[in-house]
Amino acid sequence: MMQDILLNSAGFPAAMVWINAMILGASAVFTLAAAPLAVRVFARQAIATSTSVSLGVLQLAAAVLLLDPELRMWGIVLAAVIAFGAVVLLLDRGRYASALPVAGFMLALAVSAASVPAHRSHIHYLAGTGEVSVSQPGPSGTVPRVQGDA
Repeated sequence: MMQDILLNSAGFPAAMVWINAMILGASAVFTLAAAPLAVRVFARQAIATSTSVSLGVLQLAAAVLLLDPELRMWGIVLAAVIAFGAVVLLLDRGRYASALPVAGFMLALAVSAASVPAHRSHIHYLAGTGEVSVSQPGPSGTVPRVQGDA
C-alpha cells in the first residue's frame, strides 16, 4: 500500500497533505489542552500563554484548511508561516537539531502544494434554487459562468 502511494504522483502529495494535517492537528490539540509538557516547553522558550493559545488556534485552522482541496493553498501558506517562525525561533536560540524536523515539515508542505487543484470545479451550486449545473471547459481552458434562473 505504501509503495502505491509513493509511486502514484497524485497520491504522494495527497498523503503529505494528510500527514501534515495530522501533525498540525495533534500539535494544536496538545497546545490548546495546555498539557503540562506544552506549558513547560513554551515557558522555557519565554513564550506567553496567550501566544501559545493563539498558536494552537492557528495550527488548528491550518490543519482544517489543508483538508479542503479548494482552501488547501491557504492552509499550506498558514502552516508555512507557523513553521518558518518556529525554525527562526529555534535557530535564534541555537537549537539547530530541533529545527531539522520543522524544516522537514516545511519540505512536506512544499510537496503538498502539488495536490492543490489547478482549476475550479466544474460543478456550480446555485444558491437558493437547489439546482446544480455542470459545465465543461471552453477552448481556452476556462469554465464559462453558469447563470441560474432567478
